[in-house]
Amino acid sequence: MHRHGRLVLLSAALVGAATATAAFAPGLWAALLCLAVAGGSHWIGDTFHSAIWNRSVPDELHGPAAGLELLTGSAGPALGDLRAGSLAARQGIRAALRTGGLPCLGGSAVLAAALPALWRYDQRAHRAEVVPESAPDPAPEPAPEPAR
Repeated sequence: MHRHGRLVLLSAALVGAATATAAFAPGLWAALLCLAVAGGSHWIGDTFHSAIWNRSVPDELHGPAAGLELLTGSAGPALGDLRAGSLAARQGIRAALRTGGLPCLGGSAVLAAALPALWRYDQRAHRAEVVPESAPDPAPEPAPEPAR
C-alpha cells in the first residue's frame, strides 16, 4: 500500500457510491450494509489522508496546518449533517442519501482528474529515511551491565 493518494480518492468514491446505493436499497438490511461499506471506506480514506498529511506538511507548518485540518474536519461533517437532515425532513431519507452520495462520487472523479499529483502520490518518495528492502536489520545493542 504505497499509493496513498489513490487510496484516498478511491475511498472517497466508494463512500459516495455506497451512500448513493443505500438510497436505492430494497430494504433496511441492504441499506445498512451499504452504509457500513461507506463508513469503512471513510475510515480507510481518513487513515491514508492522515498519512499523507503527516509526511507532506513541513514540521514548521504542522501547527497552523493542524488548525485548518481541525476546522475543516469538524465543520465539514457538521454542515453535511445539516444538509442531509434538512433534506431528509423535507424530501425523505432516500433523497438525502442520493444527493449526498452522487455528488461525492462525482466530486471524487473530478478531484482525481484535477489533482494528478494526488493520484500519483507514492509514500515511498516521501520517507525521511529510505532503507532498501534488502538491507539487513541492524544488530541490537547489547544490554547495559547491571549496577553493583
